[in-house]
Amino acid sequence: MSGCARGGADGRDARPAQSLDAGPAIDAANDAGMGDDAAPAPIDAATIDPDDAGDLDASSSIADASTSDAGTVDRCASVDCAGLDGPCVVGVCDPLSGACRAQPRASGTGCDDGDRCTTGDACSAGTCAGTALDCTSMDGLCARGTCNAATGACVATPVADGTSCDPDATDCVTQTCRAGTCGAVVASDCTACGGGVCAAGTCGAAPSALHYGFEAGLPSGWTVGGAGGWVIDGSRVLSGAMAAHSGATGNGATSSMRASFTVRERSLVTFRLSTSSERSYDWLEVAVDGVDQWGWSGETAWMQAAVVIPAGTHVVEWRYAKDSSGAQGSDRVWIDDVRVEHLQPSADFESGVMPSAFTTSSTTGWVVDGSSVHAGAFAARSAAIGNDGASTLSRLVSLGAAGELSFWVRTSTERDYDVLELFVDGTARGEWSGETAWTRVSVALSAGEHLIEWRYSKDGSDVAGMDRVWIDDVATGEAAGSGAICGP
Repeated sequence: MSGCARGGADGRDARPAQSLDAGPAIDAANDAGMGDDAAPAPIDAATIDPDDAGDLDASSSIADASTSDAGTVDRCASVDCAGLDGPCVVGVCDPLSGACRAQPRASGTGCDDGDRCTTGDACSAGTCAGTALDCTSMDGLCARGTCNAATGACVATPVADGTSCDPDATDCVTQTCRAGTCGAVVASDCTACGGGVCAAGTCGAAPSALHYGFEAGLPSGWTVGGAGGWVIDGSRVLSGAMAAHSGATGNGATSSMRASFTVRERSLVTFRLSTSSERSYDWLEVAVDGVDQWGWSGETAWMQAAVVIPAGTHVVEWRYAKDSSGAQGSDRVWIDDVRVEHLQPSADFESGVMPSAFTTSSTTGWVVDGSSVHAGAFAARSAAIGNDGASTLSRLVSLGAAGELSFWVRTSTERDYDVLELFVDGTARGEWSGETAWTRVSVALSAGEHLIEWRYSKDGSDVAGMDRVWIDDVATGEAAGSGAICGP
């Protein structure tokens, strides 16, 4: 529009635009020395005549507390966002909403994450993080290097007790941690090691038998207990210079000796025994894992006995148990030559001595010699006994499945009166007498454990033939043993 006057839309007289009285706002501007070139001050709308409002130029600004010079709402003028400041963010105000928000600092900006156990702290996506302190220089067999959160220093922290620190798992020394220190424990006998088994802390081939003759005293690992314990001396021996016998045991008391054996498969514990006690009242007993197996009393010369132990670890105990009154003989019992060995599936007696799997009734029981044989050079025969006497030979048999017992037999006796009988678990299964040649005998056996007994019994008078009987080549159908046998 030019500086010429214009008429209003309602026909009112036109007035020069510059003659519009802006009121006190313009006067204030002039008083401030702004002059004609100064920016106009905001116009208070309350001072404008309504009839003149339409003549205001579009560039004029109406003063309002909520507007800026540009006419845009300024919502951040009095907002303080410093409360959002952090190591990796700065608080800023959103000019559109007037709300504060955390704006991430540039990645890589140095910061402090407050953790003494990190290094190289720096910002990344608004988060302060560092690299964990490397404390591996403090690692050991039983400790791990860790950072102390309070000091930021590396320390050696013990690992859990029982953690393995064994550098060689194939030997017979087991090493574990306790309180940060590596300690050694000798592995139990029969523990697998480097292709063998451990015995007394040494790895070697699996032992196939154990023998205890008491020549050096009570074997290491054996224990005694009860009223009088057991004593090792030479008062009565079978072989060598020493044997074990019960200590002083009062009436109603018991003395015991025990040992623990570990076997990989069913095995046989044989021993020699002798007793001098009150018959039928004061007993030598043998037990396996607390269960009685056999007992002897009275006056008995050295004889052999045996018990079977299954695979695993088992305690064999010899006890002298007295009743409440009386005593006879030496009032003690003896044990010698304890052996632990595999059950043998057959016996041909070719070693010239009675196999350990067999038990004889007494020194006048059975012997091994070459007086008559089925094959080879030796067989087992009954020893000389008097009329009305008897001698027995027995062995335990253990079968994993049903099988049979077989053997060869010969007799030279008084027919029908002096008789060899076969018993299986106490039941008679056959008898032979008179003059007979070598004959094979077989008897069916069920799975499980059985007591086999050969008994030569004589009547009250007369003798015929050689007055003896023989057996040879005994086979039981048991599997041959080969696993490790270990003990104290």
